[in-house]
Amino acid sequence: MLNLTNAAAIDAAIQTVTCPTLKRLLTDRLADILTCELQDLTHVLVMEPGDAEAELRACLGREPRDWDWREQHGHWWELMYLASDEFAFIVFAEEPAFGQQSCEGTDR
Repeated sequence: MLNLTNAAAIDAAIQTVTCPTLKRLLTDRLADILTCELQDLTHVLVMEPGDAEAELRACLGREPRDWDWREQHGHWWELMYLASDEFAFIVFAEEPAFGQQSCEGTDR
């Protein structure tokens, strides 16, 4: 799991991610976070193949299936979990059916 706790970490991930869809999603979200001045109030997680639901539960402090908002972007899901009135987790998870080959055969 990519655990991106601040704007600098998100930006660094954008530079290394090879999946075009994920790169675009992270770039868009980073722009939103900076525009809304939420860089200290947003935590981004990117699920990777083999990550267990228990790992996500531990990061979120709640059930992963209890999201506050979700949107599908092709074969990627974007889920938002509000931890408080002032803090949110954004989780990107690729549909398992597509697996590693969904991003043109590249690693993330």
